[in-house]
Amino acid sequence: MSSQGRAFDGGYAEFTCVPATNVQALETKLDWEIIGAVPEMLQTAYGSLFKALKLQKGDRLMVRGGTTSVGLAAAAIAKNHGCYVAASTRRPNPDVEKTMHTSGVEQVLIDDGNIAAQVKDAKFDKVLELVGTVGFVDALYGMNRGSLVFGTLEHPKGLVAMRQGSRHCLHDRHGRQQLVLPRFRPNGLNS
Repeated sequence: MSSQGRAFDGGYAEFTCVPATNVQALETKLDWEIIGAVPEMLQTAYGSLFKALKLQKGDRLMVRGGTTSVGLAAAAIAKNHGCYVAASTRRPNPDVEKTMHTSGVEQVLIDDGNIAAQVKDAKFDKVLELVGTVGFVDALYGMNRGSLVFGTLEHPKGLVAMRQGSRHCLHDRHGRQQLVLPRFRPNGLNS
């Protein structure tokens, strides 16, 4: 993609004129509809993991929205990078879980709105939040202290949350603190 749609127009156009350095020959049997979606999906997953969350080998990652195309791509990338990967789904279904495991998910969590209670002491270092703000606070309580949550859906530049001691702070992607969330215990959990 290389800044297409950002530095110059044409990221989502039917026809576009791009720099020759952005063009590569591709031989595939995949349909154009699939090929057209792959770069955006992979760029979103990769950028979320490595630019926003600063994912490191050995990190414990939770992907909320693990059955989305970005979630499945993020799981595969993180697993390949040497991370432990857990991901959520709202559908308790063996076929869905098989797809998630095939993509690198080691632990499937059923998202009932209270994942923090399911993980208890096995909390995560990084959380990729693809569901939206409805699960954002729950994600914060499923994290280790000093960990990061990155949400891609609610703001065009994303939103990063960091658990600092007993406080949860929201930062923009440049690290500027935007909001300190009050300390509270959802559903009786210790924070």
